[in-house]
Amino acid sequence: MIKSQFQSYALIVVISSSLLFPATKEKDGGLVLHGRMYQDIIAQQTVNNDFSYAGDTVAVLNIHNADDTFAKVEASVDINLYYGAYAAQYYQRIAPAFAALPAASSLFAYNTKDMFLSVDLRKLYAAFFFDMADISFGRQIISLGKGMVFSPIDAFSTVEAADLTLQRSGSDVVRVKVPFTDTTGIDMISTLSASMTNIRSAVKLFGTFFGWDVAALGMYNHTGYETTVGIDFKGDIEVGVYGEAVVHLKDYGATRSFEGMLGADYSIDKYWIFRAEYYYNEDIINASRLTPASIASVNKVFFGKHYLFANAMYRIDDLTDLSFFCILEIPELWGLYTLQFHYNVFQNTDFTAYIRYYDRNINGLTERQITMFTGVVPTKLEYGLRAQVKF
Repeated sequence: MIKSQFQSYALIVVISSSLLFPATKEKDGGLVLHGRMYQDIIAQQTVNNDFSYAGDTVAVLNIHNADDTFAKVEASVDINLYYGAYAAQYYQRIAPAFAALPAASSLFAYNTKDMFLSVDLRKLYAAFFFDMADISFGRQIISLGKGMVFSPIDAFSTVEAADLTLQRSGSDVVRVKVPFTDTTGIDMISTLSASMTNIRSAVKLFGTFFGWDVAALGMYNHTGYETTVGIDFKGDIEVGVYGEAVVHLKDYGATRSFEGMLGADYSIDKYWIFRAEYYYNEDIINASRLTPASIASVNKVFFGKHYLFANAMYRIDDLTDLSFFCILEIPELWGLYTLQFHYNVFQNTDFTAYIRYYDRNINGLTERQITMFTGVVPTKLEYGLRAQVKF
């Protein structure tokens, strides 16, 4: 009863906030505060056909200086409160990683039997803009590649595949971007770490030629003494086409592996939008051999060799749309299927109803392994309703 009342109060807060916090407009000076708050109410069905209650209340707070002509300071904090089955699931999956994150992240976690609270510093960086270069340092979301879900080139950011919006994580880096012309330049990035064993660095040469964006990239990861070289491209030939290809050289070139991604997007009269990506990975991980101890050291989102991402969205009108996406391991087609119906109620308030189907595990983990790793029985179906307000 207490959980249901708390959930109802949180939902009322989300809806009423749309009237209290209209979208913030930038001014000539000072700081700009904006963000969003959403509430999920979820029913989960496990592989054993048991039903359980789950939910979350998430506040995303963003702040930056309004006048960013010469410099920019930006911070973004996620405050997450999970209930019911989510509390147990997120506590098992997230809490063990807190100790390994940088002290500057100031993350906080508090867990009880039915509730899990976490605070995640997603971004905190300063950027300075000079005639010769743009220099930034701190926690940033760096997207070096072209892929929406699969991006072999993105060594500094990983997609959160279980998130409805497929958002990406941030990394503590220093970045120097030097333009040669309006369409060409060099991008240099390195992680910030007190230990040399955790340093990752990248240099990317990019440019636009005959309407195509192309880039060549070289990276070095001190862990495993791994050197990576690669290319990416993006252009338009009736449909948008993009791709990435990289070669990993580990242990000073003793072992080699290839990763590649090919994607396409297409729209019809701005009402239909389609996107698909294929991912190939030679550096596979045998999921059957993983243990609770060994899986903690795995720094990959996708373990297998072949994957597919497909997305379709239909805009019913300016306020309403219906969308579907799936992330699948092929040829078995294990993975995640998500169907969403979205409606914009007010200028800054949205409702989303969604269904998610988990067909086994995208990386081939067995039900027994998932239960052992997370402490919970795997979910088969989720039925959710999200209310969100932006301010």
